[in-house]
Amino acid sequence: MRRDHGHPVELAERIVDQALVFLAACAQTTEPIGPSALVDLGWHAFILRTEASRAFCQRTAGRMIDHCPLAPDTAGASGARANALLERSVAAVRATGLHYDPQLWACAGSCDDSDKGGPGSGTGQCSQCHQNCTDSTAK
Repeated sequence: MRRDHGHPVELAERIVDQALVFLAACAQTTEPIGPSALVDLGWHAFILRTEASRAFCQRTAGRMIDHCPLAPDTAGASGARANALLERSVAAVRATGLHYDPQLWACAGSCDDSDKGGPGSGTGQCSQCHQNCTDSTAK
């Protein structure tokens, strides 16, 4: 995270932490969920450590959690669809009971969530994930 994206140590650690919490949420939900743009950076970095990623997923979900970019024709998800996916993702992350870092789940400042406790609750347009990635729900 630091080398590839230039994030300070503290932010890089928070991003990776939320990527792991996101993967734990993937293990518990049956609906596809997707990370915020920052959390997705952490997921991408973790995937590159294949041995650690595979072991973590096996321990957490009993399977590999696949990273699935959406088909090109759906990658430009509308703001409403992206908001719904992000809201579902945040709910799944919070349902894990693990640490939830709301700043990393924000929509790059485009959502008004300052008094709602979560991104996607305002009227802004979210681009949920810079790659429109979701987890695979194949068990």
